[in-house]
Amino acid sequence: MAASVALPGVALVLDAANAAQRFELPLDREGDFIVLGDANTAIGASKVEHDLSGLAGHRLCSHGGLGEQRVPFILSRPLTAEYRRIAETRGLRNYDIFDFALNGVE
Repeated sequence: MAASVALPGVALVLDAANAAQRFELPLDREGDFIVLGDANTAIGASKVEHDLSGLAGHRLCSHGGLGEQRVPFILSRPLTAEYRRIAETRGLRNYDIFDFALNGVE
C-alpha cells in the first residue's frame, strides 16, 4: 500500500475493510487493498497490455475514481414526498435509480 500511494497519479489507497465500508461493497469481493487514480489517471497493468487502437482518437474513460462518483440522477416525473425526503437526507448511490424510477415517482 505504501508503494502504491507514492506512485504519481494515485489519489487514494485503502485496505479491503476500509474500502468495503466506504464504498458499500461486500468485503469478500475485495482484494487486499484498492488503488484509485486521480482525475487524470487511469490505472491498468501496463500500456503494452492494453489495445487502445479501437478508441480511434477518442479519449479513454476510466470508471471508479473519486472524481467520477457524482453522477446526475434525472427522472422524467416528479418524486413523491417520501422519495424527495430520502433524496434530501441521505446520499444516493447509482443503484438507487431503479427504486426511485419504479417506486418513487408520482
